[in-house]
Amino acid sequence: MKNLALSSVIAIGSVVSTIPAFAQYTSVPVTASAASSIAVSGAVASGAASEDYASDAQLDSLLAPIALYPDTLLTHILIASTYPLDVVSADRWRQSNNHLTPEQVENVLEDVDWDPSV
Repeated sequence: MKNLALSSVIAIGSVVSTIPAFAQYTSVPVTASAASSIAVSGAVASGAASEDYASDAQLDSLLAPIALYPDTLLTHILIASTYPLDVVSADRWRQSNNHLTPEQVENVLEDVDWDPSV
């Protein structure tokens, strides 16, 4: 069971760490092509650098899939995503050692210096 949970966290962490981060506040100005595809509120018409915010509907559509997971799982995934190299090496290790029993996996993982969230 612990091996299944570890595999799930590693797999989800791998996916989450490859998804670009979205935030309500961005310091990068929106280009004309991006502005045409995204309704931006509060844009300055003079062409000066402005702060653009995502609308509530955009935030809902971006964050809705994340809301389906329990908070404790999201906590582990988000912490693990700060160690992308460890997540990749853990996934590669899991794929190359899938023949091990759960007890053997626990024994081997005691010697690994990955962050516990990974």
